[in-house]
Formats: sequence, C-alpha cells, structure tokens
Amino acid sequence: MDENRLLPKRYAEALGYSTLAWALLETGLDILVAITFHRFDGNQSHPEIPRSLSRKIGYLKDIAKLRPGHPWANRILAIAATAGELSDERHHVTHGVATGGFDGESTYVFRLLYEKTMHQPLERPVSVTQLRELSAKTRDAAIAALDLAHEMVDAIKDVDNDPVGKAGR
Repeated sequence: MDENRLLPKRYAEALGYSTLAWALLETGLDILVAITFHRFDGNQSHPEIPRSLSRKIGYLKDIAKLRPGHPWANRILAIAATAGELSDERHHVTHGVATGGFDGESTYVFRLLYEKTMHQPLERPVSVTQLRELSAKTRDAAIAALDLAHEMVDAIKDVDNDPVGKAGR
C-alpha cells in the first residue's frame, strides 16, 4: 500500500501544526476555566468543572455574560466564540481520514457524523492551505487565551500579596 496516498506528507505536516495549535488553545481555555471557576465564583453558577470542549466554551460564555462589566469579560467571550467557530473544522480534519486523490495541495477528508439514530457520511475537500490557515487562526486564539490567562494570574498574585486586597475579596 502506498502510504503517501493515505497520508500525504505535506497534508500530514499541516495537520500536525493544526493539532499542536489546538493543544495550545485548549490549554489556554483550561487555564481560563480554572481561574474563573476557583477565583471568580464560577463554581457558584456551575457546580462542576466543565471537561468537554463544548462545555468549556459554554461555561466561559456564561461566566463572561454574568460579569459584563468585568475587565476581562469581553475578551473571554471573544476567545470562547472563536474557539467555537474553529472547533467544527478542527474536528473534521482531526477525526476524519484523507481518502486519497491528493494532488499536492488538496485531498478529500471523510468522516461519519453521528446523529440520534443514524450515521451520516460527510466528505469534503481540504487543502494544505486551508489547514495552514486553520493553524494560524487557532494559534492566534491560543495566544489570546494564554496572554489573558497570564494577566489574570498576575492580577491574582497582586491581590494575594496585598493584605488590603485579601481583605477586600
């Protein structure tokens, strides 16, 4: 079997970058969830820490909407919205399989969609360029999430090191 037919090198490399960028974004989301859950009363509105991606996104949107005047609310909302927008394409290329026909730039990616009582096949073309664009958008969202997480951690450290701030919490 020709391995390049099923997993063309350029496609695999682009998919690898996309996967690594997504890992960075999910790490940023996880840190934002942890901070808001434990330090900004997220546990008051949500009794459990969200684990799935869709629940993390929903949780962050809820937290941002519950605190509209909070300095980070709009950024959290934007990051969660972007992650939601990128997640469908990421899911398709990560969990789908290239079905061949790679012409040096594009291939078809197939996966089964699970509906309540049936499987729905989905196949669509995906190019190396599209994967690179997905990687860049995901990387940018990851940077935004991680930068915000760092700012929030620094703010928490400032409050924790300030006796007046501790009393004012």
